[in-house]
Amino acid sequence: MPPAQLRILVPLENPNKGPALVDLAASLATPPWGELHLTHVVRASDTTPQTDIRAVLERQTSKAISRNIGALIHLTEGEDVTTEIQQAIRRWSCNMMLMAWKADVDRDAILASKNRALTKEVDVDTLIFKEKKSGPVRRILVPFGGGNHSLMGVQIAYDLAKTWGAEIEILRIARDPICDPTDPILQRYCSQLTKDTHLQLELLGIHEPLTIIPSVDVVTPIVERAKGRDLVVLGASNDWRQDEHLAGSIPDEIAYEVPCSVLMVRSA
Repeated sequence: MPPAQLRILVPLENPNKGPALVDLAASLATPPWGELHLTHVVRASDTTPQTDIRAVLERQTSKAISRNIGALIHLTEGEDVTTEIQQAIRRWSCNMMLMAWKADVDRDAILASKNRALTKEVDVDTLIFKEKKSGPVRRILVPFGGGNHSLMGVQIAYDLAKTWGAEIEILRIARDPICDPTDPILQRYCSQLTKDTHLQLELLGIHEPLTIIPSVDVVTPIVERAKGRDLVVLGASNDWRQDEHLAGSIPDEIAYEVPCSVLMVRSA
């Protein structure tokens, strides 16, 4: 679970395109002890003066500061972004990283991305935000699998929903090769899955609507349910370390298919 006092490192490759990410980070942090560390790695080939970069970042921190959340700006010089971010996390004792993903969430785009290493080699709770549409978040969907990454995802989603006054739905898929609704074995499985999930949520102090959907596959019902939602919060799967994945094979497929923005969550 995310610690109560969040110190969130926010790497910004292009500071001019960072407002949505900084706003999301500010929504995650809890005043008065939450901290944002906006970090931009300056390379030798960069032509924008550092004073201009700092001015852009200062404008982006104003909203967080107005909410009594600490927001610090760090400009660090180097050519290896991953190394510089790792050092920044240690230097500022950050316990979470929130980064944007601009490319598509598919195998070719992930393997071709310069930021792929950054998604793999940071040993703190990591959130990857894929923005597909802007605007206020009113309805959040949380596919839930029951593992550690999923538990952290549902906690993050619940905290965001409280901050934004948003509606949240937790969705769990009961996989079955036939999905005959009259099958008593499937009925018992869905009933047990409902009880088990409610117990896990109660341990987190979360009492939100839970939907159990029997399905032959996981992805299709989640994509269908995501229609009309503003944000999907996804926990990673155990194969996230593979080079071609961001959050794992199934989470990546969901992130690619859903029409709304996605926040992928990985517990350290």
